[in-house]
Order: sequence, then C-alpha cells, then structure tokens
Amino acid sequence: MSREAARASDCILFARKEMLRKAMARARDKDLPFNLTIDDIGAPLVCPVLGIELVWSNKKWGQNSPSLDRLVPALGYVRGNVLVMSFRANALKNNATPHELRLIADFCAASAVNVDDTKGGF
Repeated sequence: MSREAARASDCILFARKEMLRKAMARARDKDLPFNLTIDDIGAPLVCPVLGIELVWSNKKWGQNSPSLDRLVPALGYVRGNVLVMSFRANALKNNATPHELRLIADFCAASAVNVDDTKGGF
C-alpha cells in the first residue's frame, strides 16, 4: 500500500471512530438505544443519497463530509438503523418531511431554467 493510500485509510478509520464515539455520546444524552461497533459504520466513498464524493478528512469538515444518519431516529443508534451519507444529505433529510422534500423537488424541476447547480441555489 502506498503512503498516500495508507494515510487515506488511517483518515477514514479515524473518522469512523469519531462517528462511533459521538454517536455513543448522543445516544447517552438523548437516552437512545446504542449497540454499534466500528464494523457497523461503513466507509463509502460516495454519498448513497446525493451521489457526491465523500471527503474523509480529519482536518476540514464540510457539506461533502461523511455523516452518520439514524434511518428511523426513534430507534436510536443500533445495527441496521444507521447509514453513512454526506453531511448535506443528512441535514436536508433531517430538516424536512418526505412530503416537503417532494414539494421542493417538484418546485425545483418546474423552475429548472433558473437553477445554478454550481452554487446550489437559484
């Protein structure tokens, strides 16, 4: 393994350990079930929701950073109920209902002539 590949692998492992540690703390603070291990936290290179590259970095976090999502929030941090996705996808998912997301998607599709994808807005 090249030095660069080893560094990337170490960075991903560090980020996964941090996700696990922070999820455990959130579960404790919110009195949610928790039974995850490091093996339960995937390391995708692409966001399964938005299809954007995930940037695994321990130096800078942003919209493309990996984020641990509870698929059904009330179930807590348990095996089968978590998914690594981009911070952006997780934030969008957590701030709207499925119906609201559909309304936004329909609006954006109808207004496509004004969309500037490079800036993420209209």
